[in-house]
Amino acid sequence: MAAEYAFGKQKYYYLSTSLDLEFGFLNNLGTDKYFTLRQLLLHDILPAKTFALLQQNTEAAARYQLQTLYDVGLLVKHQDLGYGINPLLYRQVVNILKQKNYIH
Repeated sequence: MAAEYAFGKQKYYYLSTSLDLEFGFLNNLGTDKYFTLRQLLLHDILPAKTFALLQQNTEAAARYQLQTLYDVGLLVKHQDLGYGINPLLYRQVVNILKQKNYIH
């Protein structure tokens, strides 16, 4: 929630920090998606070609996995570097991977 206040010619915007976001959808991802998030967490940013080598899969299959997570907003694209975990969801991804014992 934002509020706008004007004092003379200056305007001030105050943003509320009380956001009630729901991250329950992270509990219902498939095993392959958890492994993908784990790899990205460990390596920070991965291009599809390198991810395919890590997964021992074809580049097309790796690109499909990454694009699927990108489409739902879990990943971001970094120009020519590859894919990474969305910074806004980073803490929640770490927590769910810990709960599911993908990381320790």
